[in-house]
Amino acid sequence: MFQLNGRARPGTGPVFSISSGLSRALIMLLALLAGASASLCGEDAADEGTRDPELKHLRNIRQLTFVGSKNGEAYFSPDGQQIIFQGVRQADNPFYQIYRLNLARGETVRVSPGTGRTTCAYFHPKKQRVLFASSHLDPDSQKKQKEELEKLRTAPPKRYAWDFDPFFDIFESDPDGSNAVRLTNTEGYDAEGSYSPDGTQIVFCSRRDGDEEIYVMDSDGKNPRRLTNEKGYDGGPFFSPDGKQIVWRHFTDAAQRNAEIWLMDADGSNKRQITSLKAVAWAPFFHPSMEWIIFASNHEDPSFDVYAIRPDGTELTRITHAQHFDGLPVVSPDGRLMLWTSNRAENRSQLFIAELLLPQRKNPPAPTKVDVPPEAAAAVKNWWSGMRDLHSAGTESLYHTVAARFRRTGLLPTNPGPVDEDTSFILGPMVAGWMPPTGEASSLLVLGASMKPDDVSCGGLAALIEGVYALKAEQGTEMNVSGIFAVGANDDAIAQLADNAQFAAQYGSKKAGKPLKVSRFVSFAGLGGLRVPRILIRGVGTSPGWRELAERLAARHPKVRFVLEDDPAGAPELKAFADAKIPCIAFGSLNEKADLDLDAEVAAENVNNTGFVIAAAIDCVRLLARGTVKLTFTPYDAAAAQAQATASQRPYLGTVPEYNSTGVTGVKLSGVRDGSPAQKAGLTGGDIIVGVGGAAIKDVNDYLKILESLKPGVETTVQFERAGKKEEVKVTPGTR
Repeated sequence: MFQLNGRARPGTGPVFSISSGLSRALIMLLALLAGASASLCGEDAADEGTRDPELKHLRNIRQLTFVGSKNGEAYFSPDGQQIIFQGVRQADNPFYQIYRLNLARGETVRVSPGTGRTTCAYFHPKKQRVLFASSHLDPDSQKKQKEELEKLRTAPPKRYAWDFDPFFDIFESDPDGSNAVRLTNTEGYDAEGSYSPDGTQIVFCSRRDGDEEIYVMDSDGKNPRRLTNEKGYDGGPFFSPDGKQIVWRHFTDAAQRNAEIWLMDADGSNKRQITSLKAVAWAPFFHPSMEWIIFASNHEDPSFDVYAIRPDGTELTRITHAQHFDGLPVVSPDGRLMLWTSNRAENRSQLFIAELLLPQRKNPPAPTKVDVPPEAAAAVKNWWSGMRDLHSAGTESLYHTVAARFRRTGLLPTNPGPVDEDTSFILGPMVAGWMPPTGEASSLLVLGASMKPDDVSCGGLAALIEGVYALKAEQGTEMNVSGIFAVGANDDAIAQLADNAQFAAQYGSKKAGKPLKVSRFVSFAGLGGLRVPRILIRGVGTSPGWRELAERLAARHPKVRFVLEDDPAGAPELKAFADAKIPCIAFGSLNEKADLDLDAEVAAENVNNTGFVIAAAIDCVRLLARGTVKLTFTPYDAAAAQAQATASQRPYLGTVPEYNSTGVTGVKLSGVRDGSPAQKAGLTGGDIIVGVGGAAIKDVNDYLKILESLKPGVETTVQFERAGKKEEVKVTPGTR
């Protein structure tokens, strides 16, 4: 769950846990009342024939992180080429650590020490330095980590909550975490820091005086000054791009159930309230044009969505519309991209990125243009257009054409077999240097693409062969890459390679008696129609390394959206490899109606989209051949995965409260989710819930306490008022 201490706390959904006395009412509200799942990548069609409302302000929505149990709260580097974020990505630490991701190379490095809790990182605008808060100096940090890990192993998952850890202090370090300097050293919570545009000041939140307030200090940690004095939690501060203002959020009611966005001058003067939503508005961030402030709010949807508003409080604009959490938005320095945290995929928080379309009065950025890499363009020109209909010429023509393409890369088939519908062949480099110079076992990467005449994978064959071309260009004429074997075959022929003993006996003795072992398998057989730039990767549950590979590809290929599926069962060619304990994945195309219904501007890019997808597949070949990611086999247990998913499920009614209602005893609903248990039971907007299971409800606190105790699948009753009459319905809570 998310909670709104500090700037924000990424988790698996929104939650509040404010130690200064916030009512627990809001802790469950955002989770228990939130809606049903959204599509895998957030581009759900609203209704049949209706344009997705997110397309009005976002284009090319895609997931950026895949590794770890959760990632969030990310910020761009000054040049926009890197991001810094917090994530739970270590097996021995259940708490957030700080990471830096290079968007061009797809490489992620940890910045924080690796122990304790961390949060709220930020890039220095002028120097190669970064800022973050950490509790690693807590002498009990390792003990707390072990205790938390034990709780996670032995107890049902609990809702995410964040304490104002008194050991939090602000640190500055080099981008790799070295040369760290402690900037704050006071008793109590110091975090949520960010630099001024010139790098001379740091604005942050501190509890050093007993209340969460905004402070500013020199960038070396000296000369701290308090800027806010209002009772209640003030946090999440950022300077405006010109350094003259600070935007933050302030809880406006005594119970801390409502927060609004505020602005003040950089010296703390001229404070003014920007939003008046009478809900929770938080995580504000200036657009670099200074024409907009983006933030998250639950005033329309308890799950939270991203909004934009003018600094004068006008033109409130909703940006996201998915039925899961969307929050912590930031904008790239050039104003082209929005980066935010969402649990719209796999129901766990991850980073998402999209092209941002907001009207700008001055100097709007030109449309982003991404060129297809040359090798992918060649693949489209030489392969895609000419091979799509080749199977109609017959099996023999298909076989010889594919074999000729392989010969041009310097490869020849080692077992061509009969030229019929079951034709399969394995190819290896022609030159003598293709095997390792020593006699140790060779670990082979096997690539597969279907050549069934009725199901030829032109995209897969193009990616496979152009990938070998690319490797040859990188490594010279000898192509000393022992890990590359190209396999063009039907599913059964590819699967036979999973038998390492048979493979070694058949091929190992032919190359100076050196043993061979198939250690990785990638299928491109599913890369068929490539009308949209979206790739489904099945089987990532067979090795943790596959998620790292996907994360690298997602950063390196900004026009391609990746969707991951742990279970290898969706790709039949993976079964033999998974059974043989060999890490294996299958690339497939996703051409969903929501994608094909995109507007004419996106649809016109269909040819380029083919190139973008093939480019990503080629890059996969490169990264694996270089040994970029470590692949150790992990068995995928479908039953265990289902049990884990079931254990993490929480009761769900699908009611949406009306946050700004006054003078109501109970909980007034602004609506209910389509298809939710509440809707099926007959509840609707305007109803006032006054009881659940016979227990009286006076306010949202009572309601949430009772909802938390409900059991999914166990029927209960809801008492409510409608048009002045008291009524009761039976409802069976679902899960989400």
